[in-house]
Amino acid sequence: PTLFFRKPLKAAGRELKHEMEVKAQHDSAIEREEALRNFQGDQFARQNDPEWRPAVSSAVDKSGTSISTFRDRFGEDKGG
Repeated sequence: PTLFFRKPLKAAGRELKHEMEVKAQHDSAIEREEALRNFQGDQFARQNDPEWRPAVSSAVDKSGTSISTFRDRFGEDKGG
């Protein structure tokens, strides 16, 4: 007869925590790869599409005012 022993709860908890950490690392690696692919596609479009224009962000669209940049505020030569 084979005897089955339960793991202590601490050991089972440690094992579960380790599995969750490994899964989180794997998921974040996949998300980074996906974001990098999106970024590279956007960069290609910006560089090669003569009709490309920057889109209005949702934050600007909600507020109705544009976000001014440093150059907008101080001009081209006053920043340095």
